[in-house]
Amino acid sequence: MNADRTHTSIQDSQSAGARRSRQSLEFEEFWRSLPKQALLPHRRDFNPARAASLLRSVMLIELRLGGNTSLPVRLVGSAISERIQRDITAHDYLEFLPPELRPGAIETARLMLNHPCGLWQVTPLHYERGLAENYEMTAFPLLGEPVPFLIGVVIPRSELVRPVSPGNRAVLAGTATEFEFLDVGAGIPAWPPDATAL
Repeated sequence: MNADRTHTSIQDSQSAGARRSRQSLEFEEFWRSLPKQALLPHRRDFNPARAASLLRSVMLIELRLGGNTSLPVRLVGSAISERIQRDITAHDYLEFLPPELRPGAIETARLMLNHPCGLWQVTPLHYERGLAENYEMTAFPLLGEPVPFLIGVVIPRSELVRPVSPGNRAVLAGTATEFEFLDVGAGIPAWPPDATAL
């Protein structure tokens, strides 16, 4: 959820499918199995016990997309916390992005909700301890009250990359090197989206 506005999503879903991990595909299958309202499941229908094999890699983010936009992290799987070596629960996901990537992340979240779709990407995460590695992230929207959510799995790819300092953050997410929307029944949205439609 950190592509810049100029990054073009990959349109050939077959190409991404071949590069996706077993966990990414399993998570999509789990999300698709949830009961839907207008293509989207509700947060109350997310039963962690049904995704037990993925829970250590799950992240749940609130979508507060009103005037004072924020993306609070509500759940972080233990495998993610162990890798980062910090608990990022209750932090705003936007804190972990460079300022120039934040508008694109907000637009992506809005688009995933308004034009229901999922997202698959590969992005580097830079840790406080001076290491960085690529992660595969797969996310889908959930309806909720009073706010909707994004739920996803974050899987390390064991590919080290050149680290940059995250500054005073627990972790810094770089620009996605691969980025694709996943069709959930409404088609693949255009990227960058038409700002007047958001």
